Amino acid sequence: GAGRGGAGPAVPPARAPRPLAVFYGWPSLVNGAGGDPCRAAEAFARFEVAILGDATPTPAGDPLGPAVARRLRGRVRLYGYLSLGIGPGQPGWAPSDLRRRLADWAEWGAEGLLLDCAGRDFGVTSDRLALAVAAVHQLEMDVVVNAWDPGDLLASGAHFGPADAYLAENDVLRHGEVRPPGAFARRLAAVERVRRRLGVPVWATATTTAGRVPARYGAALPTLVAESWTAAGVRPPERLAVSDPLYGAADNRLPVPEPTRPDVGRPEYGGRPGRGRQGGRVVAQGEDALGVTGPLASAPTGRSVVGRGGG
Repeated sequence: GAGRGGAGPAVPPARAPRPLAVFYGWPSLVNGAGGDPCRAAEAFARFEVAILGDATPTPAGDPLGPAVARRLRGRVRLYGYLSLGIGPGQPGWAPSDLRRRLADWAEWGAEGLLLDCAGRDFGVTSDRLALAVAAVHQLEMDVVVNAWDPGDLLASGAHFGPADAYLAENDVLRHGEVRPPGAFARRLAAVERVRRRLGVPVWATATTTAGRVPARYGAALPTLVAESWTAAGVRPPERLAVSDPLYGAADNRLPVPEPTRPDVGRPEYGGRPGRGRQGGRVVAQGEDALGVTGPLASAPTGRSVVGRGGG
């Protein structure tokens, strides 16, 4: 039917994506760390992968960022950020500048690189994207690409490996609103084509209402995203980042996942796709909680997708 990912095996039961950090603030100030690299590292240690902001390896970035990174080495894979965009509001880096900034990230210690604004909607040609992907790989870093049209990756002719990824932004939860399936089913079908043809995992983001960022979030929110993707006939993303719309750039806040009981392992949710979708409103609980509205706002568990905040 419409919105399904094309011919292929049936979509398996929804599996909650693993937590991903996308954070564009200063690493040493995350979640009130106050410039203490040890406290900052503990915040990022809740994640397996963290993507950091553009200025991090530059003189304009956090001078304590390298100290945080040293404490995370071997615990968290750190990725850098680079916009490929050309045009109003975009850096429009020349190829030589792109290579220099990539080298800065490699020297800083990044193991991967997010290429943002990497599609035709930001003036990026297939050749420009392919050049950037190859330059990242030449520095022995993995690459994650965010282009609004997933087909831009296929058209580029760039070579991707299984350690690379495609980043899908805010298809289910955008600025605190849970969107109806008709708003994202066709796009997710295109995302699934990229996943199958390139053999790469898919990472995703979900953004809260500005100014209402939870300190912590439990399993219900990633489960909501996973089951929404499954209801659209697409396997859920392998990783999910929860953040405010500016990814911590304004206030250095990073929502962290609630710890998982060690005897449970990676959760799976095998119920009927789309269950619990009778509409309604999730009521914010506590000053750090997230208010989520929209036709899918009832979480599959019947609970608020984000509970009380906390330190």
